[in-house]
Amino acid sequence: MGVEHEKWATDVLKHIGVNPEIPAQVIDEEQDVIGDQPDGDDQQELKTGSQEQVETGSQVHVKSGEKAEEQGTGDVHEQVKDDVQEPEEIAAQDKVEAEVQEPSKPEDVPAVDGDVSKPDLILPEDGSLQEASDVMAIAEREVGCGEREIKFTGFSSCIGVTVRDGTKVKGVHLALIKKDGNPFNKDDAAKVLTSLGTYSEAMIFGQIVFWKNPANQVADAFKVLEEGLKAGATKEDGYKDFQFDDGEYGAEINEDDDFFPTF
Repeated sequence: MGVEHEKWATDVLKHIGVNPEIPAQVIDEEQDVIGDQPDGDDQQELKTGSQEQVETGSQVHVKSGEKAEEQGTGDVHEQVKDDVQEPEEIAAQDKVEAEVQEPSKPEDVPAVDGDVSKPDLILPEDGSLQEASDVMAIAEREVGCGEREIKFTGFSSCIGVTVRDGTKVKGVHLALIKKDGNPFNKDDAAKVLTSLGTYSEAMIFGQIVFWKNPANQVADAFKVLEEGLKAGATKEDGYKDFQFDDGEYGAEINEDDDFFPTF
């Protein structure tokens, strides 16, 4: 059965023009798929060339990276250079800031003797005392404050109550009879003391004998004035009084820094 089949196959091959004596050509499918491959030398050269290309590309990449790094470093150096000031510039800037922010020196601020936070005069609300428009001509029932000196208008039966507060001189021109026709009283004396504020020295001068005479109905008020001024003076033995006849008087702090009446 096998021999007959082989003979049949041979006859078929001959019939279609194929010589059964010639071996059939075997087709390499892997070669067709892959395509023409270079021989050993060419393949080695290709591999070497590819490696060189990779290495060259890597070198180019490294150099590019180095260049970029150098450029970045240069930018940082330029930025640091811009941010860093020269010593001369810093010194000049510090000098300007010091001139702007430098506080006033003690010698630039005028010395003030006394408490500047308090008002010079405290006038009574009832209007019994008015502030003088001219501290060198303080009239009856007026109170004034001047720098180192004040003056009153003429005295007849009047007295001047004066105090020293630092370099300021304050004074009240008092008359026996008030504007409403009533004698000066103890309540009025208290208002006078309040109006003068704080002080280190005090004086009363003028027609003191009239004010101490009980017949004039002001002796009690005068005593309140006298005792109040003594108690208010912060300087030891800071109170004094002077009996003067009619005339024009004042008070000053003289060049020897003494507090005395003026004529």
